[in-house]
Amino acid sequence: MPAVLNASGVMDILDLSVYPFGNSYYGTKVCGEGPYDSDERHCWYKNCVAVESPGSDCFQPGSIVAQHGEVERNINIIEACAVVLNPSWKAYWPFFECMEREYSTAALPSCADGLGIDAEAISACANGPDGQAAEVKMAKATPDHPGVPYILVNGKALDDPDDLLQAICNAYKGEKPEGCSDTNI
Repeated sequence: MPAVLNASGVMDILDLSVYPFGNSYYGTKVCGEGPYDSDERHCWYKNCVAVESPGSDCFQPGSIVAQHGEVERNINIIEACAVVLNPSWKAYWPFFECMEREYSTAALPSCADGLGIDAEAISACANGPDGQAAEVKMAKATPDHPGVPYILVNGKALDDPDDLLQAICNAYKGEKPEGCSDTNI
C-alpha cells in the first residue's frame, strides 16, 4: 500500500474501502462455533451474508470467531468503529495502519493522536452497541474470499497485492496521474 499512497496523484483517483473483518465469522449452530475453520467461515457467509433472510443466530454479539483470536477481534472492532466514525478513507487509513503495526488495543490513543481521530469516541463505540453494529456492518460488507489480504480493484480480485498500483492505474479511465507513469500500463 505505501507504493500506492506515495505515487504522485494516485490518492486523488483512489476510492478506498476497508472492511476490518478479515477471515472472521460469527459462530452459528448450522456452520459451527469455532475454533476458527475456513469451512465454517465459508458456510457462515453462504448462510448468513449471501441470503436475503439470515438465521437468527447469524450476527449474535460476542459470537465472532477471529482467525487469530481475541486480540484480532478487538482490534477489528476498534478499526470498524474508526471506519464508521470517519467515513473518509484518507482520515482513517493512517490510524488503521498504525493499529495494524502496533497490533494492540492499548495503541488506540497513540495511533489516534495527531490524526484528527477521536480516540474516546472510538473507544466508546468499540465498547458498546455501536461497536456491535459496526462489526455487523463490516461482516456484511466483506465478500466471501479465499484469504487475506483480499483486494478488489473495480470489483475484480487482485491476485498479487504487489500489483496494486498497476491495477489501480490500469483501471482508471481518466487522465493518469504522474504516479502511474512508472507502471506498465
